[in-house]
Amino acid sequence: MLSSAACLAVLVPLLASQTGPEKSDSSPSVASQSWRVCIRPYNHDEDDPWEYTRRQGEPDAGMSAAGPTWNHSPIFTAARNAPAPPIGPAGTASRIEILGHSVRGVPIVMHIFGRSGDVTFVFGGIHGNEGNSAVVARRFAEHLEQHPDLTRDCRVAVIAAMNPDGLARDSRTNVHGVDLNRNLPAKNWQPSKPGATFGGNQAASEPETQALIRAVDLLQPAAIVSIHSITRGRQCNNFDGPGEELARRMAEKNGYPVRKTIGYPTPGSFGSWAGIDRQIPTITLELPHDQEGEFSWSDNREALLELLRVRDTIPTVSK
Repeated sequence: MLSSAACLAVLVPLLASQTGPEKSDSSPSVASQSWRVCIRPYNHDEDDPWEYTRRQGEPDAGMSAAGPTWNHSPIFTAARNAPAPPIGPAGTASRIEILGHSVRGVPIVMHIFGRSGDVTFVFGGIHGNEGNSAVVARRFAEHLEQHPDLTRDCRVAVIAAMNPDGLARDSRTNVHGVDLNRNLPAKNWQPSKPGATFGGNQAASEPETQALIRAVDLLQPAAIVSIHSITRGRQCNNFDGPGEELARRMAEKNGYPVRKTIGYPTPGSFGSWAGIDRQIPTITLELPHDQEGEFSWSDNREALLELLRVRDTIPTVSK
């Protein structure tokens, strides 16, 4: 197991400032470099680390830096009043976009590395109870920040916390009880009953989903990796659209099997919308659900870096 300090450095990043730009419905704009990739939970009561979760993740400036982490580890008070270090050298990222806000007003932050070339888009944390997916996405962003040579002639965009309210509450869904990975306006979206995979009353009804769509429209990516987690033994590189070659190249690095289907219907999923409908090579990287985020990153670092090496073999997408 990792030490508390080591886990903390990975699992509980925070926004550098506890106040941010006012909520806006306008198109995304370049934000201050002071914004971090994602957030960490805050608590009113330092002696009650689960108070933030019972409060259902409502952010409030001035709360102390403690609370449940994304990875289900009881590491709370070590972060108390500790400033968050920057991800890496200032100015390495090309820009930072605030794509929108969660239901509870938390900014959804995207970092874009590199200044020219095709774009690879990676995001995690769309299911808030899959904390290691957010950890791996953040660690990938940190690695790119620390190694700017990797994006000298390509671009990579990363969102670590696609569902920040769900991550704070350890909940698959957003605050409205909607499974964001069933809320995309795919051709196969269909009405469903409230529950763990409720796709909303209509497609793209949720602000987090709208931010994700905005990211794809803004980036026009050549390839996408959506990071999830699944029951151990079912981890895989699942592909949609023209993503099979990319999935096989990733499999050479992480040892996960390549799957064309996850084994059950996923109406309104991101893979259906981006991979099948829009024909963007799309990988759903399924991690073992019970694996600590740092180990998931170690197992998948080279697979994610392979994205940067195979960009010339990715099928061209008609914009």
